[in-house]
Amino acid sequence: MPYLENLGYSRYTAGFLATMLPLLSFGSRLFTGWISDKITYRTLFILAVSGQLVSIILGFFSSIFIALLLFVILLGLSYGSVHVLRTVALRRYYGSTHLGPILGLAASLGQVGSISGPVFAGWTYDTTGSYDLAWIVSAILLLAGIPLLAALKKPVESIAYGAAV
Repeated sequence: MPYLENLGYSRYTAGFLATMLPLLSFGSRLFTGWISDKITYRTLFILAVSGQLVSIILGFFSSIFIALLLFVILLGLSYGSVHVLRTVALRRYYGSTHLGPILGLAASLGQVGSISGPVFAGWTYDTTGSYDLAWIVSAILLLAGIPLLAALKKPVESIAYGAAV
């Protein structure tokens, strides 16, 4: 919210937009869980990460209200989708025998970005007086992830265990 207030938005507007993120994420998780049985998870995963990329680009222009609004909508929807799809992908690639530890490891590694991202953004702002570099680095990291997702090979199902091998 301080970022949005720094851009000149009221505390009410900032609070309302911040509230929209988890609500949209909640809805997209339900929808993604349903649609992932109808469309390949890899395609959905690429779309979700692409949605995050577009949202970050829009976030760069968040001083324009429509860009900010689209940023919040796209980020909320794509963020929720990625959480569902990560679990689906891990299950399909590694099976369910050790899914708990695998999910725990994946979630823990994901926390590296959750912890370092805000620290990096704060350092960027303190150093340059702007969040621009943080937006750009976030976009580059997401952009790098899209071809990696596209390069994933379809897992081979094991008859004995029902898991990918």
